[in-house]
Amino acid sequence: MSLMLEEFYSHLSVVGVSSMTGDGIDEFFEAVQEKADEFNRDYKPELERRRKQRADEKTAGREKELGKLMKDMAVSGERSNAPEEKVDMDVISDLEDSSDSDANEGDEGEREEGLKSRYKEAMQKSGAVTDEDNSFSRYVRSSQMGM
Repeated sequence: MSLMLEEFYSHLSVVGVSSMTGDGIDEFFEAVQEKADEFNRDYKPELERRRKQRADEKTAGREKELGKLMKDMAVSGERSNAPEEKVDMDVISDLEDSSDSDANEGDEGEREEGLKSRYKEAMQKSGAVTDEDNSFSRYVRSSQMGM
């Protein structure tokens, strides 16, 4: 521990500066410039070397992971000459009507209107009371109370 502190204090530069009169400010800026030069000369090349090494290791790791993924998926760089069989499967998205795809392409307001209209249709088919029915019922009740 004491060796580390000794190393720290041996490289420390001390400059006296008066905050009241400004004496020593030139020496302060000279000391800062010396330390900046020391950093660029001694430490910066090592930092850049380590950054490059870390980037190379990261790239190698990505390539290794990509290789594993390709191996797991049994994909090679060459395409086989055998024609691929395409299986036509029915999925839910194929069964939806074209207004859904149009609604997805439109802006948010159009999608919301499409959703509301589908909800109303579903409620009517199920025989449930819709908001329009409720509003009409409220209108009838309020008009009867006024009489």
